[in-house]
Amino acid sequence: MQKIELELDEQTLERARQLTQLRQTTLEEWLKSMINQLVMTGLDSTLTAWEMEKTFIRQRIANSPSAPSSTRSWTREDIYNARFAR
Repeated sequence: MQKIELELDEQTLERARQLTQLRQTTLEEWLKSMINQLVMTGLDSTLTAWEMEKTFIRQRIANSPSAPSSTRSWTREDIYNARFAR
């Protein structure tokens, strides 16, 4: 893996840091994600900011330690019946 160097004005850098705090990620992780998204979709494809954000959110959810598991041992009906059992 190679490192790159970026030069950003103070205002842009500060705004980027604020955005990463809202997304609970690091600036480096966010930039990598944005670049990966652009590369994966190709240079000819134009994604809206919202589409990029949705992709980022889906990736974060998928990598989350609390991601939903398909191996749960209960059903909605089980919970309902247990709640209203007399």
